[in-house]
Amino acid sequence: MRFLAGGMVDFGILDNSISALSQKVASNIDETRRIAGNIDAIETFNGLLDDIDFGTAMARLGAQKAPHLILGGVEVPVSARSYTSLKI
Repeated sequence: MRFLAGGMVDFGILDNSISALSQKVASNIDETRRIAGNIDAIETFNGLLDDIDFGTAMARLGAQKAPHLILGGVEVPVSARSYTSLKI
């Protein structure tokens, strides 16, 4: 998202993301697949940039702190990690 919000001019953001993912050590096969899929998605997106026309749309970063999710009247703080393990 930083790449989009930055006007899609700093390709180092994409390269650094791929490099960081490549250095991760997966603890199981699912994580290995997720990392490989994320790298593939970034590389595919990078290859399609010449074909994508966003027109006048402007990307911007959202708030750093997600709003709380309310379940049964109880506020639950949500983060990327807690959201994936939340059972409803």
